[in-house]
Amino acid sequence: MITSRISACITGAACAVGLMLSPEALMLHGNSAGFAGRPILWIIALAFIVHLCIVFGYSRIFDLYPGPKAEPTVIKEAWGPLPALLIPLASKLVLFAFLSTGLLVTAGFVFNEVFVYWFPNFAFAALLLVILLIVNLLGRSVALWSQVVFTVAALLCLVVLCIAADAPAKALVVSDAAGSRIPSALFLGLLVFLGYDLAGYAGQENNLDSSRTRTAMIGGMAVVFIVFLLWNRLSITHVSLGRLSDTTIPHILVARALLGQTGRILIGLVALFGTCAAVNALLYCTTQMIRSMSELELIPSFPAGRFARIPVAPVLLALCPGGMMALGLAGTPELDIVIRAGLWYWLLGYGAVHLSLLVLQKRPDQNHRFADAGFNTFLSVISMCAVAIALWGVLETYAEPFVLLKYLVWIGLGAFVISMISIQLRKITG
Repeated sequence: MITSRISACITGAACAVGLMLSPEALMLHGNSAGFAGRPILWIIALAFIVHLCIVFGYSRIFDLYPGPKAEPTVIKEAWGPLPALLIPLASKLVLFAFLSTGLLVTAGFVFNEVFVYWFPNFAFAALLLVILLIVNLLGRSVALWSQVVFTVAALLCLVVLCIAADAPAKALVVSDAAGSRIPSALFLGLLVFLGYDLAGYAGQENNLDSSRTRTAMIGGMAVVFIVFLLWNRLSITHVSLGRLSDTTIPHILVARALLGQTGRILIGLVALFGTCAAVNALLYCTTQMIRSMSELELIPSFPAGRFARIPVAPVLLALCPGGMMALGLAGTPELDIVIRAGLWYWLLGYGAVHLSLLVLQKRPDQNHRFADAGFNTFLSVISMCAVAIALWGVLETYAEPFVLLKYLVWIGLGAFVISMISIQLRKITG
């Protein structure tokens, strides 16, 4: 029993931090450090505290609805089926499709440039996608424990890189555009901790209760927080702030400054394992999300009878990044904008969950489910205010805010249309 609880916490924590170890997160950390300079350590600490408040709210929804159904169920009970389908589609599904594409192609370039020069980068990206799909098709236990391996490997390589660094610290070189953009650094810092709610999707197989889900989320975040405090401190003391803020590969610049070619290899391994951790977590958890939505009658049912065991969801999901890579959409500026929009909607989902909790606990028929309503209200209000400020800040500090706003509108409209069609099809097909 104790072993199963520990296993549940470990696999849940691995899912929780999958996105936090991706090359996208490493880029956000580096850019934030370049924007802020020395205050970056306080900014990361503040972002960590803000997300801790949100975590306690999420632990409440897992009290009420254990497992993958928690988020769509609480939104459905508060606002109806349309928002319950629309918000996850605009965040998790969009991020899986587009972020996975970007990460896989990044991993292909890293493998090609750091490890095997003759291997085609897009072929490696496609191969990696196939491997991760097979991992998920082999079953939940295989997918979850593979997630643990990917996560631990990425963290170990990053920790070794930080501890083994023997380069002397350099004086900070501050450009006119760097070191003074504290708001930009703060709002980017709030994005680097996204994804901890994925721990709840590990609960169906491991029977995670709310306390273990909370432990998995907080424990995973705390480890990543400590590691990245050290990483950001090394970043601002070994690479000029201007270079950190103006590049999409700040982590590679820092690794080279720390350990030269050895650092380049280590950060290459971090990028590869971090990509596997992020894409595997998204593939597994989005599959669980889609299955839970089918059970909640938000989308058409999966095959029944003798076809019930056909793995429809993971195969269809894997076709999204595979198709975009085949069409040559990877590496385009539009891909980066859609990824940022997906992160924005993920933040919006946090706010929607807390607003839903507030709505439910005010209903007479739901009061008995909120024994400590005062504490819940306080945390939910704090979390909603923080999310609202973050949503505005991410949009305001983006280089082209109107372009990002346009993509937010298009993604929202697309998710709305798909949600309406899915709900109507479910009604028709039963």
